[in-house]
Amino acid sequence: MGDQGFSGAKGNVHWVAKTSLPVNVHSWSCDMEHSALDVTPFSPLDDAGVFVPMGIIKWSGSFDLWFDRVEDIETTEIIGAACWLYLKARGDTNTLVGYAICETVSITTPADGPITVTVNFRGTKELTVTWPPTTTGVPTTTVAPTTAPPTTTA
Repeated sequence: MGDQGFSGAKGNVHWVAKTSLPVNVHSWSCDMEHSALDVTPFSPLDDAGVFVPMGIIKWSGSFDLWFDRVEDIETTEIIGAACWLYLKARGDTNTLVGYAICETVSITTPADGPITVTVNFRGTKELTVTWPPTTTGVPTTTVAPTTAPPTTTA
């Protein structure tokens, strides 16, 4: 098993049943756990060697939302809420897309800035990771979601 983490400063949240909640993510981090499955051929006729496919088996992290007033924050709407996450890394060329459940919330209320709500999430379906085009001009994608997320622009 291997672990890998990513972070970024832009993204969107599409709340499944909470359309009044903010949609713009101002910063995020995501940790992924990978698993390698060894598929060793046992036939003497198969000389292809060992095939080791990789898959993302767990992913979780946090994202930050900004609020103007503390009165606008209802943590009971966020905790347990389902959402599609569109998380951007390294400009707008790398995107992580996945369906997640929000688990915990923490609130920071500075005297001279926006109220930051940090939401910790856990992925519930596969995570799509799209990287910039390769030298062939074709984007690289790993592990597509089982259901299509809503279309969006960040």
